Amino acid sequence: MTNLRSAAGRSEARAADSSFVEANLGGDWRPIQITVARADAAEAADIVGEFTSAASITSSGSSTYFEIANRRGLAVDEHPFARDLLEALHGAGVQIRAAVL
Repeated sequence: MTNLRSAAGRSEARAADSSFVEANLGGDWRPIQITVARADAAEAADIVGEFTSAASITSSGSSTYFEIANRRGLAVDEHPFARDLLEALHGAGVQIRAAVL
């Protein structure tokens, strides 16, 4: 652990901070992330596909995770379909476990 009260500790912390390289914040830097029950994955994939083809799908345990590109990094109130997508999933009876918009 670095002692930030000492000059050497502060210097070490600044050096570590300046050497940190941000991840590539290309077009997908603020993706929409939706977790659904794995049993609903096929239905959810069909619905997501109606809105976009820019999505990745992974599953683990009883959950399936959708990560949808947000190429312009739009907030939910600016995004052209984020809320509509959630409403469509909910309307189809898909069990949404989590959503990060």
